[in-house]
Amino acid sequence: MSALVTISSYRLSLVDTSRCFAATWVVLFHMSEGGHIASLLSTLPALLSSAIFEAGHLGVPIFFVLSGIVMKATTFQIQMIPCNAFSFVGRRLVRLAPPYYVAIAFGIFTIMAKHMNGQTEVTIPDGKAVAAHLFFLQSFFGMGQILSVF
Repeated sequence: MSALVTISSYRLSLVDTSRCFAATWVVLFHMSEGGHIASLLSTLPALLSSAIFEAGHLGVPIFFVLSGIVMKATTFQIQMIPCNAFSFVGRRLVRLAPPYYVAIAFGIFTIMAKHMNGQTEVTIPDGKAVAAHLFFLQSFFGMGQILSVF
């Protein structure tokens, strides 16, 4: 067996499994915060409810740290020269931007629907806010989030 491992076959099973648990923890947090499982929460002991659902926001930084480990492992044999770095960023954008844009569009649609139903406390984002979100620059420009999860 060769000592070299090809990038396409290289997997970190423990890290991948941990990322899955971190992502699931975040989903459980959102289910709890959204009030979708109130009856379930009322039947659980407080300590269990707190650890599994209320602390789920901690899954986000855990997921990102583990993702950084995976990214480093998959790019370990690649020399990071500008050409490779731009290619890497481009591939990441192609993978991450479309679902982000769909979520933003869905969020704007939902906000507009709420506004049309008389919920005027909900502010419809202006063109500048949408443009900033499209380029991932909303925090840089100090704009509020269209969706709280971003």
